[in-house]
Amino acid sequence: MCRQAEAAGGNVRRGEKASVICYAYRLTPKSEKEAARSDDREAQ
Repeated sequence: MCRQAEAAGGNVRRGEKASVICYAYRLTPKSEKEAARSDDREAQ
């Protein structure tokens, strides 16, 4: 991990532990957006 951090321009302290990062993104397909728009409702 230390080499990865150095390559990215960062640093890692000795004994430092990693933390989990969870990124959530809600994706609405174009077809659903268009159907919702034509039905005058919010896309789900």
